[in-house]
Amino acid sequence: LFATPEVRPDEGHRVWNILRDMVRLNLIAIPLAPLMLCPSLWCPTTRFIAMFNHSGFESRIRYPLVPVGVRRYNNRLMRALSKPKAVGNIKLTDRDKLWIRAVHRFRFITTDQAQLLSGSDSRTKLNQRLAQLFAHDFLDRPAVQQQAFGYGKKRHVVHALGPKGAKWLTEHDGVQFPKGKGWRTANQLKSAERLTHQIGLVDTVLNFEQVVSGRNDLTLTHQDELLAASKWPEGLKPYRLPTKVEQQGRLVDRATDPDYTFTIARKQSDKWQSALFFLE
Repeated sequence: LFATPEVRPDEGHRVWNILRDMVRLNLIAIPLAPLMLCPSLWCPTTRFIAMFNHSGFESRIRYPLVPVGVRRYNNRLMRALSKPKAVGNIKLTDRDKLWIRAVHRFRFITTDQAQLLSGSDSRTKLNQRLAQLFAHDFLDRPAVQQQAFGYGKKRHVVHALGPKGAKWLTEHDGVQFPKGKGWRTANQLKSAERLTHQIGLVDTVLNFEQVVSGRNDLTLTHQDELLAASKWPEGLKPYRLPTKVEQQGRLVDRATDPDYTFTIARKQSDKWQSALFFLE
């Protein structure tokens, strides 16, 4: 049971209390030698103190007992979030630039999505390069991902825009980040639900893009490209939809801001016809 990844730390603590009570009732016996000789069975942050007294075996746990699977699980995630040391300088490749533009466009991307975008074959080399970009501040890894995926079956590593990546976009793509907002605010996201929602949104857009890219008669235009090609009146938020919601039995006007907007154009008889899509 202690080696099962699905067991959480608080559950591990309850299991240990059950075992302790069984020992008190002389239902089972727990040899101390394996526990003392195998500290790797316990989380490094857990202090385990065992003693004998007149009532038999007794235990005191200063911190919650963490099962083996959860310890390995959390450590692997923590290694992904710990920033490696930057060594020397790196020169951005076309693949690096693709990822930097992607995190600016989508706010967050996972390693799986980075691999889909770049078509990389070697996962090991891909992880190493993403770690280098993280170390040199071209990419960032928001801390909220630990809360979002700490106990999930899929341990995503989420990448966001770093300070050098933002500087590179400003110098080479002419991106103007709003004062007081922008990529720094995006990286400070606190909601785990919002992060998982955004990753699901990116998955949807990339699936559309992958299908469209395999067709000669279809093209997809992303939200940032649409906004760059159009002019909106000052004070009007782009693509805000006039919608109604029901409140206390009556419909109330309430605008809806789509999470993402894109168009798909289809060529028919030498003419292009486009449709506007909203994701919410």
